[in-house]
Amino acid sequence: MSNKKSFGFFYKEKSNNGDEHAEFVAHINVWNVSDKSGLPFIDFGLLIKNYKALDSVVFTAPFQIDSENVDDLSHILKENEIQLIFNNSKFSYKQIENSIYAGYNNEENKTVLLLPIKNDEGKFLQHIIVKENNSSFFQLKVDFTKCKNLPCDIETVYLRFRILKIDSKKLLSTLSTKNNYLESAFTERQILDFKLNNARTIDRFELDRFSGEDYTLARFSAIHLFVMVPSDYEITTWGDFSECRQLEKGEWDNYLNNCVSGNNIDISAYHWKQKKSKDNPVDEFAQLIKMEHKSTNLKLILIYCVIVIILGSLGSGLLEIIKCIFDAINLSN
Repeated sequence: MSNKKSFGFFYKEKSNNGDEHAEFVAHINVWNVSDKSGLPFIDFGLLIKNYKALDSVVFTAPFQIDSENVDDLSHILKENEIQLIFNNSKFSYKQIENSIYAGYNNEENKTVLLLPIKNDEGKFLQHIIVKENNSSFFQLKVDFTKCKNLPCDIETVYLRFRILKIDSKKLLSTLSTKNNYLESAFTERQILDFKLNNARTIDRFELDRFSGEDYTLARFSAIHLFVMVPSDYEITTWGDFSECRQLEKGEWDNYLNNCVSGNNIDISAYHWKQKKSKDNPVDEFAQLIKMEHKSTNLKLILIYCVIVIILGSLGSGLLEIIKCIFDAINLSN
């Protein structure tokens, strides 16, 4: 895994915003880290309060992402999906009057606008700018100055999108079992090292470029990380671990849109979070997660079987040699 492995959210304020400042809350869901037949994917959600103070926000990833592997989730967030992702039955879906946009009401009954990034045909909207750079990074920019016909009376927007088909090696490190070769054939240990806005592991060139364009790393009111794994996984919880809950079978099917195989398995959601303390927002997030699960390594088991067969053959041959030697001695006597 590269040392440049932090995801990032940057923002740029309007020059005439005065004393108004935006507030950010991030939600990250990591899925499919266990599926050998598929690839991991990550859902990113960004809640922006007082978004009208912003010129734009930029999301960056530390590796290249094909544009077709970015899914806009705003179109599938209806009543059930909104309550599921926020784990709150007080949230409700809302079609905004006299507008093409939809949103949701939170538990305080305040409306949040669901801001799409793609149209129904899967094309990026005019307020979205995507940049790619020689497989080294990905950048998605939301330009609020290009958003058309946004409701004037809503101050908070929510972006939610999915990054599909992520190379497992970009997210996970597999730990080798050095001293117990038999155990390594049946057990797999992995490390997920997730970072958001970790300046030390964001490309320095990118940081300098964003700074020169008056962009700043976002500071968050809260960051929530959810890692979804089969319930038989053993997870070592460090840092700001909050809770674990089991996902409701069948309820997530529409939201996941067949991205997860094996719908009949039990999935647990492990939740880590950081919240601002008093007036000190969360500047960065880094969480190391160790996962252990049963995994049959057929290649290693086959090697063991071959070794056993060879040893058995050698043992039988040696026994025959010894027997022949004794027979020869008996004949000579």
